[in-house]
Amino acid sequence: MLDPRGEAPRSVHPGAELGFFFEDTRYIAVWETTINGSIPVALANEIRHDGRVLVVSMTNRDLPGIDGRERIPRDMLLIRRILAMEQDRLFEVLAIRNFDKKVHCLQLEHWAGSRFDDIFEVRGFVRGKRGRNLSTWGEVSGGTPETRIHDSTLRYEGLDSRILASRIIRHFPAATIRQAPGISSVFTRVEIPAHGDVEFRTEVCFEELHVESPEMQPTSEGSKWVHLPLPEWLDSITQSQKLKPRGAQVSSQQEIWGDLAVTSSHLPYDRALIRSASDLRMLLSLESSGQLYPYAGIPWFSAPFGRDGIITALQLLPWCPWIAGEVLDFVFAHLGAGVDPVTEEEPGKVFHELRRGEMARLKEVPFIPYYGTVDATPLALILLREYYRWTGDITLIRKHWTKAQASFQWMESRAARNSGGFIDYFRSSPNGLVNQGWKDSHDSIMLEDGSLAEGPISLCEVQAYAWRAWTGGSELAQILGLDAQAKDYRKKALNLRSIFNEHFWQEDRGYPALALDGNLEPCRVRSSNMGHCLWGGILSPEQARSVCDHLFSPALFSGLGIRTLADTESAYNPMSYHNGSIWPHDNALILEGLRRYGFTSELQRLGSVLTDVLISSPELRMPELYCGFRRRGVEGPVPYEVACRPQAWAAGSVFMNLAAFLGLGREGPGHPIVLRDPVLPDPLERLRLKNLAFPEGELSFEIRKVAETGGKGPQFQVEKPKTTGSLKCVVVRS
Repeated sequence: MLDPRGEAPRSVHPGAELGFFFEDTRYIAVWETTINGSIPVALANEIRHDGRVLVVSMTNRDLPGIDGRERIPRDMLLIRRILAMEQDRLFEVLAIRNFDKKVHCLQLEHWAGSRFDDIFEVRGFVRGKRGRNLSTWGEVSGGTPETRIHDSTLRYEGLDSRILASRIIRHFPAATIRQAPGISSVFTRVEIPAHGDVEFRTEVCFEELHVESPEMQPTSEGSKWVHLPLPEWLDSITQSQKLKPRGAQVSSQQEIWGDLAVTSSHLPYDRALIRSASDLRMLLSLESSGQLYPYAGIPWFSAPFGRDGIITALQLLPWCPWIAGEVLDFVFAHLGAGVDPVTEEEPGKVFHELRRGEMARLKEVPFIPYYGTVDATPLALILLREYYRWTGDITLIRKHWTKAQASFQWMESRAARNSGGFIDYFRSSPNGLVNQGWKDSHDSIMLEDGSLAEGPISLCEVQAYAWRAWTGGSELAQILGLDAQAKDYRKKALNLRSIFNEHFWQEDRGYPALALDGNLEPCRVRSSNMGHCLWGGILSPEQARSVCDHLFSPALFSGLGIRTLADTESAYNPMSYHNGSIWPHDNALILEGLRRYGFTSELQRLGSVLTDVLISSPELRMPELYCGFRRRGVEGPVPYEVACRPQAWAAGSVFMNLAAFLGLGREGPGHPIVLRDPVLPDPLERLRLKNLAFPEGELSFEIRKVAETGGKGPQFQVEKPKTTGSLKCVVVRS
């Protein structure tokens, strides 16, 4: 995380989130450049190359002259900072162009520093004791007379005796190095010709040093990249970071989407799709176990999260289903095997969060990994079924079926411990999460009077997820030839629906309770959670209609989306994290639920406001969440101050919404692709999709909005879909 100039200034409070993070540690907390004693003025910044390169354009204020030279008038220098990340390395080019007719002398000072804060320290966790910064090691070696190699290493010894290091290799003209524990600065002067350029290059390596030999080895030549022209260097960086989806090497533009192209009649929407795809590419991280996994969000959640990764993979079906395969590989590789009250691990349970920083290594936090989530397990089983539905990859299903059965067993045993027969949660670790659904704030589950529910707590949406998992598991078991198991899973699903109607459904109010507390008392509050029951499919058509009406009541529908909590509830706060805010991923699941039950007009209404939020958001980036104030006029949402930017399931929601608009569905391999009652959100008049790939071939089509007829509202026409290979597509009208 950096400021608009691409920096983490010395003047910023150390608790701020700015800096460069790696493996849950802030390896660089200070990154600042001054020119003639002044900080540059930011003009613009842009993320390029699928989120891997940041380009910041700046200029100068009026600057004092150096060495008796005349002052430099404002706006005479174009200062461009180009930052790129490659695995555990950071590269920076600082290029300065002089537009004046005079030669100027520049005095440049570059600062780098770190305390090697754990991510939880940055988030506000106060440790009783922490490690120490060691002396900064450095030397000047190699290079040319014009550009020397200034090699410094910031070092930190943690409480676990591991030594972390940030090695900073600056390719600068002759300079003065100033060093102290945790800080390194370089001071240099250089002449910039009239209409000429100067360039400064820096490389940072994030490493762990051997305790026996905590000194860095000196460098003689530095990296070859310093000798490359800027365009060639950028090309080398982006080429080195190509993805290999399920083992296939692809070009930069095809890394996630293949030959897929989506264009519409509204340019901002098209650009927002590109931004969302770029954000998702940025968040995909290659794990040491070999899988690519979508990290949840930057800066706070740049780590594997079970729920977040699974939902993101679901959102990207059918656009890039190979990500679901990667997520399933990782999730089942980290499936709970034993019983640990500290981490809340249980056999067959999907993990919640995996951290690798010092505090996790020392078990000051339980995320090693931590299993305190009640919904990730049924969601993983849903993903397994949906992945097969779109890909027909029976090999992966067989590969993970044994562990999937362990997860089904976890759901069964968890429900058996609950007096009502529901999947519930109750934290076993004092350092764990109080609430363990997607709304995991401590105050997010409450009774009607606003008092907090006491556990064990059974959430309505988790039962809906379990219903969908059991029914999908039954289908997979049937495909695998396990008829008895298929019948058993179907029976469990039907039983769950029956007891759900008995305990959760509030007949007098027409919606399910948010949750049941430890006494099976219903939390009779209206929340967005009921919309997930649409997505799970546990409701009858009549119940679904009633829930839909509640979701679009003024209490829940703000005009910018569906709130997490109705504004009529005593705990409502539009600026809270989960008690009145609006989350795009939450709304995307509701949107798919509306599609599931055929509520097309409501789908088009909600989709239009979510599209409006998307194209009106800064950088055309769907926010993680925003405040739940009622919309007035054409104003956009009020931002939530500390939301992640970017955030995986916010970016993924854009593609889940698109699939819901188009009514895109499939029953399984060999079945046709279905476009059921497709619609377009305002302000789109037309949308063209080309080369959506499936195992049997590719699909292309165009959908247009046509004139209203008979007061029925806008109608949508799909040109005859074009397919290749043996793939078939049908358009279905209700």
